[in-house]
Amino acid sequence: MNCCEWTQKNATTKIESDPEHNKGKWMDITLLEMKAYFGIKLATLMGVNCPRLEIYFCQKPDKWIFATPGFSKAFQFRRLVQISRYLHFYDDDLADKSDRLYKIRPYLDYLQEKFEGEYYPAQNVSFDECMIPFKGRLGIKLYIKDKPNKWGIKAFLLCDSLTAYSFRFEIYIARNIEFEGENLGLTAAVVLNLTKGMEYRGHIVYTDNFYTSVVLAFNLRAHGIGMVGTIESNRKGYPKTLSTVKDKQLQRGQFRWEMSDKPQVKVNCLFKQFICSFIAVC
Repeated sequence: MNCCEWTQKNATTKIESDPEHNKGKWMDITLLEMKAYFGIKLATLMGVNCPRLEIYFCQKPDKWIFATPGFSKAFQFRRLVQISRYLHFYDDDLADKSDRLYKIRPYLDYLQEKFEGEYYPAQNVSFDECMIPFKGRLGIKLYIKDKPNKWGIKAFLLCDSLTAYSFRFEIYIARNIEFEGENLGLTAAVVLNLTKGMEYRGHIVYTDNFYTSVVLAFNLRAHGIGMVGTIESNRKGYPKTLSTVKDKQLQRGQFRWEMSDKPQVKVNCLFKQFICSFIAVC
């Protein structure tokens, strides 16, 4: 990822095409300067929260409590704003603009490569979704009322169950997701896509009832990956003999189970205050 080169190219193009609105003198950006830029951006998230960015650089006596002297040593505020204006994470000539995330796709691919390269998960991995808090203007922003952060960007995560390390991720951009050309539905396809390359290594994926399905279990098993997860009784492929089980038919501690005709796939039904169904692929 050559962020300096793409930012430089974007600045040159905009200044030449519209000099009236790009009057500031532009100096070529260096790698060291780009690192300092991102360092300051990260520091503003971890330090004192100021309402405006320029307050961090303020030298006025009445603003001393908010000022961060190290910022002004690394940058002038005008230069920081200028870099933000022309910052680019992609090459305009090579970008696939059918991708809704094409402006940051090289950056996301770089992060994914680093996440996978620094740590490999143990046997048990957990799949779930999260919301990245965001309330600005963005086409992929969602509102999910049951989440702690109701407004934001939805992301799918595959994490190591032992350390909670995020091994792989995918940003949801409200489009149909397929797995190797097959339309298995969003919930199954996204799990299979994030587990590519983990086949036949003894991994077991844990999912909740939103993603668990018999179709997903069979597909994971076909790739040498186990799965354990709670499952809704109305899912396609769920045994009819178990879907008819009612609360009154089971006593505390009792359970019913059924094994499918495909080897080593179980669908269990447990009772403890309420019926809880789960599927396990051994």
